[in-house]
Amino acid sequence: VADGTLRDKIKDSSKPIDIPAVIEQIAGALSYAHKKDFIHRDVKPANILFSENGIAMLTDFGIAKSVNSGATRLTEAGFTVGTPEYMSPEQTLAKQMDGRTDLYSFGIVIYEMLMREKPFIGDDAFATALQHINEPPPKLSDEFSHYQGLLDRLLAKEPEARFDDADALIRYLKGGDVSMSATVKDSQAPELTSR
Repeated sequence: VADGTLRDKIKDSSKPIDIPAVIEQIAGALSYAHKKDFIHRDVKPANILFSENGIAMLTDFGIAKSVNSGATRLTEAGFTVGTPEYMSPEQTLAKQMDGRTDLYSFGIVIYEMLMREKPFIGDDAFATALQHINEPPPKLSDEFSHYQGLLDRLLAKEPEARFDDADALIRYLKGGDVSMSATVKDSQAPELTSR
């Protein structure tokens, strides 16, 4: 793919990232995958590639799981698959998963796009996993504070407190009605401005 990965763009601050476009395009990709009953399970910047005209594409479905396979936990008890810096609490704990686990990982990606650093980094994979389980969503700088409500929802520790699905995320981004399992008062969508 012509224009590299999101990881490349995050590492090189001279490369601009059209943050609103990436959020919208990857939310759409997650919506499509989830409607086909697949959970990606490894949403991270290295798996987001750009075409020569700047379209963001979600790639590497190597560890994706079909929801209909009956195996939406991980392959065996106590064994996790994914990248620790981006894994949801339920994925880390090898609990039952659905599309909301990808939304959590996508929240980590959005934070990293904005701040150019990962929100949770421990001394090792276990310490990082504990931060995902226990630490609250990090606060953004004032420059990006209008994204805080979005990130707080995506990075909620309990799946029920996140958006119900990627379509609810898309409606939120467009300022439409948002269906969520948990009641959240702040329903104002962020003003999506590029950087």
